[in-house]
Amino acid sequence: MEIYNSLVTIGANGEILNVHRKLFPSNREKSFHTRGDASTLKVVDTPSGRVGGLICYEHLQPLLKYSLISQGEQIHCASWTG
Repeated sequence: MEIYNSLVTIGANGEILNVHRKLFPSNREKSFHTRGDASTLKVVDTPSGRVGGLICYEHLQPLLKYSLISQGEQIHCASWTG
C-alpha cells in the first residue's frame, strides 16, 4: 500500500476537483510517504477563479510554481505544516 502527502481541491458541490500528490517528500516523509508524479500538478476552474496549490517545500521549486502559473493560476493554496 502506498501513502501520499496530498492536497485535495474540493468544489462548491463537494466534488473532488484534484488530488495533488507531493512530488518531493522531505527526508523524514520518505520513510512513510511515496513520491507523487507531475500528472497531479493541475490548476482547476472554480467559481472564485483558477485554483492551484503546492505542499510545503515544493514552494522552493521554481519549475513547480511556473507550471501552475503557465496553467493560468489565479488563486494559490500554500499548504505548510505547522
